[in-house]
Amino acid sequence: MTLEKSPNRGATLTVRINREVRLALESQSGGAPSKLAADYIEEGVRRRLHPAIAYKRGAAGRVAYLVGTRWSVWLIVDLVKDFDGDLEKAAQRVRRPAALVQMALDYARAYPEEIAACRKFAEDMEREEK
Repeated sequence: MTLEKSPNRGATLTVRINREVRLALESQSGGAPSKLAADYIEEGVRRRLHPAIAYKRGAAGRVAYLVGTRWSVWLIVDLVKDFDGDLEKAAQRVRRPAALVQMALDYARAYPEEIAACRKFAEDMEREEK
């Protein structure tokens, strides 16, 4: 495995994978597996850092959710704001322990651009429906 820094595009990582995994990546990505593989690696690192977060594919692409729920992280952030920062009330609403809701907030703090993009997508969709 090698890791090479590119000044504007992040880092290049070279790994060996078995043929079966390579074919699966190619079929899922439409032929160029490197972007999909990079997404999987990033998602795996994020899951390791934030074990209460899972990802689901939707109209907005891959979206972070509180594991075991249908609550996206950006919605949980908004819910906590709606409850004036009362974590316990938000936890009751999502029917999960406050510690898990806090983990969603921690994820949102770590990836604010992602949360902002999800919120903007939802707002744009809402405007289109009107």
